[in-house]
Amino acid sequence: RLGGKPITRVENYCASGMDAFRNACFGVASGAYDVALACGVEKLMDEGGRGLPGTTVMGHPVLPRPSAPAMFCLLATRSFHEFGWQKEDLARVAVKNHENGYYHPNPTNTAFAFSVGFFIAEINNIKDIGVPRSPN
Repeated sequence: RLGGKPITRVENYCASGMDAFRNACFGVASGAYDVALACGVEKLMDEGGRGLPGTTVMGHPVLPRPSAPAMFCLLATRSFHEFGWQKEDLARVAVKNHENGYYHPNPTNTAFAFSVGFFIAEINNIKDIGVPRSPN
């Protein structure tokens, strides 16, 4: 029973569990708490995709019930515009994440062969879909 204890709900799609764990670590490291509990649960499949926010949350007239990839595309497009990001910036994040997975002692995909040069070239050759063209 957690009566009277502070509780935080973290919703960050595939990174919710990691974000909850990170927040718990920050709470303990900062001295705000002696002990923290982090739990991660995802049940989108039970909802048939309805677990994603709809128009009431998003307020988007064209995508009344967007998929997670569609929403990430919208966020990436906005970040390109607002922060001056390029596709290569996201490619470097993907390379870093895949490299971390490659060195994991218990990988879920043992057939993955990591090659930074090939990986970046592959990402840079992906055709942009739903992304406004750069004025440059």
